[in-house]
Amino acid sequence: MIKGAGSGDQDYVSKARGWFKDNIEGEEEKKDFGKTVAAGAGIGAGVGAVAGMAKAAYDASNAQFEKVETKVPIMSDKLEGYDQHADPFNGKWSLKFTPTVRQEKVGEYTKVTYNSPSTWGTFTSGLVGTAIGAIGGGLIAAAIKVIRDVVLNKE
Repeated sequence: MIKGAGSGDQDYVSKARGWFKDNIEGEEEKKDFGKTVAAGAGIGAGVGAVAGMAKAAYDASNAQFEKVETKVPIMSDKLEGYDQHADPFNGKWSLKFTPTVRQEKVGEYTKVTYNSPSTWGTFTSGLVGTAIGAIGGGLIAAAIKVIRDVVLNKE
């Protein structure tokens, strides 16, 4: 018997929810499951924060500066000539001279700079470690709780 597109899906979803509620959640164990996951997340966050800050301190102590050499040209002005202008000013002529100058390269020197390596700050690494540890600790605690309950209920 073929059912409509929506009703068949709804039957499977309600059956899956019922199985999940009966086998995983349980009435009495629901609070216990949440406490276990919260404890695992808390422990994971603590371990992750310490690990993240330790990694940042290790990276900072082993950081090496990068030497960057840049060639910079030395330029010199060279007079090529001039332009002459005559402008009337208060009934007289005023002569103006405008030089024509071009720059030519006469040499070069090497400019040395040292760039510090980009490392995350200790605080930022601690926050990242906390987040990763909390997620990982919560998932591990949830998995252990579910496996433990399945094994204990079958014996």
